[in-house]
Amino acid sequence: DFRFVGHVIKTSMSDEFECGMRCSRNVKCRSYNLPSDGHLGNKTCEMNDQTRQSKPKDLRPLKGFIYYEKGEKIISLFLLAQIVRAKCSISESGRLVGLSVITKPTV
Repeated sequence: DFRFVGHVIKTSMSDEFECGMRCSRNVKCRSYNLPSDGHLGNKTCEMNDQTRQSKPKDLRPLKGFIYYEKGEKIISLFLLAQIVRAKCSISESGRLVGLSVITKPTV
């Protein structure tokens, strides 16, 4: 339970997956915080322009929050993609560069 404070550049309402995707598409985003209330669905996504490595004193213990660094959830994205029948594209550096949902044609 940690929250990175003092470096929020953008907030939005999104679920864990969407928050990670928004951070990966934002060139200024280096990490993000999400509430960890145990509920699925939209939460306040806080995108940060720094990380615990660049500002270690700003990572604070706080019950009810989870701190993520950009790209940290790449394996989880692959697992989620398999569940929702989606295709992830990863660059050579390991960054997510595309995600497309595969839908079955309706008859």
